[in-house]
Amino acid sequence: MLDPVRKLGGVALLVMALIVSGCAGDTAPTPAVSAPAADETPSRTPTPTPSETAAGAAPDDCIEQQPAEQSQAEGPPKRGQVAALSFDDWTLGPLSSACLKSMIPAEVTYASDGGIGTSDGGIGTSRLQVVNAPSGPTARGVVAGSGRGLRFTTPAGAGGAVDASSGATFAINFPVSMAAEAEYLVRFDDDPTIISPDPDEPGIGFDWAEGGKMPGLRGGIPGIEIGGGTFSPDGVKTLLMWQKPPESNPDVSGLIVYVYWQGQQFQPANTGSNARNYGDAVRVGVNMVRGRWYHIRQRVVMNTPGQNDGKLQMWVDGVPRVDQSYMWRRAGATWGIHGLLVSMFHGGNAEKHIANRISKMDIDNVKLSRTP
Repeated sequence: MLDPVRKLGGVALLVMALIVSGCAGDTAPTPAVSAPAADETPSRTPTPTPSETAAGAAPDDCIEQQPAEQSQAEGPPKRGQVAALSFDDWTLGPLSSACLKSMIPAEVTYASDGGIGTSDGGIGTSRLQVVNAPSGPTARGVVAGSGRGLRFTTPAGAGGAVDASSGATFAINFPVSMAAEAEYLVRFDDDPTIISPDPDEPGIGFDWAEGGKMPGLRGGIPGIEIGGGTFSPDGVKTLLMWQKPPESNPDVSGLIVYVYWQGQQFQPANTGSNARNYGDAVRVGVNMVRGRWYHIRQRVVMNTPGQNDGKLQMWVDGVPRVDQSYMWRRAGATWGIHGLLVSMFHGGNAEKHIANRISKMDIDNVKLSRTP
């Protein structure tokens, strides 16, 4: 966990409470929506199974007691809180699927549909590790770095259609809810010793490539998943994505929300049953750089079935960026939001999404809450 006092000079911006009902007054200009390319990402969605239940006590090798001065007290659970993860007492090193399940106070499931190629979502393959949180500037320019965080790694040559071993994916599930909110910190590595081997695509540290996925909320009828390659009018998924940098500035990456929902745009480039398999790209209006911590906050509110009064809201570093209305559910629908999809990988379903060098992405202070 990053020390919020050191990070923000005493202003606890990055540990704001997830109070779902208090966000309705935040507004921002309605963002433009653009249709992504036909080769966009395949679905990597964990499907809950009845046999998977919330974890009990953590095994001894998963938890590590730290000196009192390094411990970050979370305080009592807030109303509607599902999880608040600082990672500070998690054991350093590769994270096993057993430890991941035991350390999160909610049901955790993995992708097992071939989207990643493993039954545990890539956990336990050294692509997901607990690390000492790196230092880096924040929204207020304060350098920080204390406690621990979770690192997702894409090996060189992985990503896209060639190798599905980039990053890792798991879901934190909760009971069906009419509103949910998630927040976390994210940082893309700026290691100057990791240099692009391609002279036509120079760069150091994290390879943006053609983009990739970040955590977002999801919902739908149980057993029905909506995502790249699969369309359903009875589901929603709001993953974030980093994008390919513009040629004029290869060091920055735009941020979008990749929205899968029943009204997503028809794309003539995809024919037949594939025509609506890919979501809408909602621009957030933020350009990200390597080495900097960003505070992401997302809120989704279900609509009255058949009415356009649902909500997608986004804040970055405390600034409202997206406030858009949706008719998530058709008339008569009763489903809702049921989890956070922690999905971090290069993709896209094309070779252009392959990382040309090892790429590391860190998250910290993950918080999740719901309103029944």
